[in-house]
Amino acid sequence: MNRLRSKMGKKAQSIPDLVLWVVVIGILGSAFVFLAFLNDRFETALLNTTVINSSAAARNVITTGYDKINGKLDYVVFVIAIGMALGFIILGWFIPVESIFFVFYVIGATLGMPMAFIIQHFWIKFTGSLTMIATRVAYFPITTHLMDNIGIYYTVVMGIALIVTYAKPGQQG
Repeated sequence: MNRLRSKMGKKAQSIPDLVLWVVVIGILGSAFVFLAFLNDRFETALLNTTVINSSAAARNVITTGYDKINGKLDYVVFVIAIGMALGFIILGWFIPVESIFFVFYVIGATLGMPMAFIIQHFWIKFTGSLTMIATRVAYFPITTHLMDNIGIYYTVVMGIALIVTYAKPGQQG
């Protein structure tokens, strides 16, 4: 892939970046769900320790602290997904391309589609276990929706990046 990048410059860079987008979102979503699962375990352990939970204020701090942390992780995945997608679209505008590469872009980006479905299948299997399902539903509605439909979002981002990259005004045909 590095040879292709060195010959074509930045023109071929957006294809692996789209696949990287799906992988990063899949890894972050899965890691944060697992972190929320661990946070729930830590919260339970702290609340069961009599030295730590001796007052209502201490119990309140423990409970609200972990709930706030778990609630913010969902937004982190969403912001990173949107930020990376906007980055691809903006970079597509600034990358000079020639029309001949349109076919290669479509073929390369379409070959990345199976990665989206692999990540989606992994997400469904990973979060479908009984110990994870409560955490997923309670704390991660945005990430759950994004990962359950990652193939659709991949196609939308790919299409918008394709249009922006190859339909610029003043483009040579």
